[in-house]
Amino acid sequence: LAAEGYGHYSANLLTYADPMDWRGFLRTYGRDTAGKREWSQFLGARGQATIGQYEGFAYFGLGALLLAACACIILLTKPGRWREMRFWWPLLVVCIALFAAALSHKITLGDQVLAEIPWPPAILDALAVFRASGRFVWPLYYLLLWAVLATVVRSCPPRLATVLLIVGVILQFADLREKFAEFRQEFHHQPTWQSPLKNPLWEQAAHRYRNFSIAPPQPEGDAYIPLAHLAARHGAAIDANYAARPDNAALKAYADRQSAEIAAGHLRSDT
Repeated sequence: LAAEGYGHYSANLLTYADPMDWRGFLRTYGRDTAGKREWSQFLGARGQATIGQYEGFAYFGLGALLLAACACIILLTKPGRWREMRFWWPLLVVCIALFAAALSHKITLGDQVLAEIPWPPAILDALAVFRASGRFVWPLYYLLLWAVLATVVRSCPPRLATVLLIVGVILQFADLREKFAEFRQEFHHQPTWQSPLKNPLWEQAAHRYRNFSIAPPQPEGDAYIPLAHLAARHGAAIDANYAARPDNAALKAYADRQSAEIAAGHLRSDT
């Protein structure tokens, strides 16, 4: 329950209509923006209240938003359709509850914090396990998308429904085309990562030793990846990895034992 980030990695009330400033997000986290495209070609970013709200990112796409507007008009002009959907209301209630959980105790609209619910510390501590609560937006996302398509198909004459769906698909692909192009470019080619461990001694060591030990056992960032890659290729064990929620007390105890063994020269012959 010691995870941090609840209320920071949340969802925004505008998440379904907000394509986000994707390059700005990458720059904030020190990521390379070369070749990266924005999600929407027509809609601008609405802004987030925290940089961590990328965890609640769930942009519908312009075509889906257009169909959603059509579905709303249909439901307003044909109220009987609501009664036909009563079988799905329990699922809708669950999905709305999950969406509320995604918002966290800080309710945000764009870059504004509308309200902060003053929950007791005990409740906040319990909710901390969900850390990136923004990810709970997805059940409602998919339910709404299904409901929009079902409403258009079942409530419109076939020709009108066909036209609306075609226009929606064309708008959707036009809106997201640059992002699709980025994905095609990125995944069309084989990975280009090369290990920085060029010295032949690394390969010789990997053949000789069955265990790799890194001090400290949870290095910063991606520093462990080259050694993990080497260990994986040779079927060796390794004691370093990235963990989102490490047991800090156990990790410190292990690091202290590791340091003491190194200082005393008690080194295992297979490590």
